[in-house]
Amino acid sequence: MSAQTSRVAPRRARRPQERKLRVVRRKQRSLIQRGVARRVTPLVFGGVILVALLISTVLLEQVLMAQSAFKLEEIRNQTESAESKQQELILQVTRLEDNSRIEEFARTQLGMIETNSTTSEYMVANIAVKADTRLARETQEDELDLTGTSAIVTGQGEGP
Repeated sequence: MSAQTSRVAPRRARRPQERKLRVVRRKQRSLIQRGVARRVTPLVFGGVILVALLISTVLLEQVLMAQSAFKLEEIRNQTESAESKQQELILQVTRLEDNSRIEEFARTQLGMIETNSTTSEYMVANIAVKADTRLARETQEDELDLTGTSAIVTGQGEGP
């Protein structure tokens, strides 16, 4: 037999009653004693998770900024088209407000004729107005007198 087998054999031969067991009190409160490498592992995992969260946050912010840029470009295009439409409408209103066009429309479509200023007559209207009634006035001089009647008088013989 070798030296190793002679040492192992007597240990097997011992009975459990012969073993001397005793309770050892630990100085540390933690149940698991870790080495230096195992103490750093949770910190590494925490750091990796934080870096991953930071990267995902930056990527999400970039995506949101890109979406906002697309929306802004769409709004700018809508604004430009609305401004061009406004310019066309302003030009159309200017053409429609032209006095010569209005006069031509009145003569041809409505059958109106120009009046002679010497034969034109104007009527004077005396309208009784209550004090609490609001009237649109052409100028500030067009005031109501004390009796509540309008002081607007038009002359005869004046042309348009």
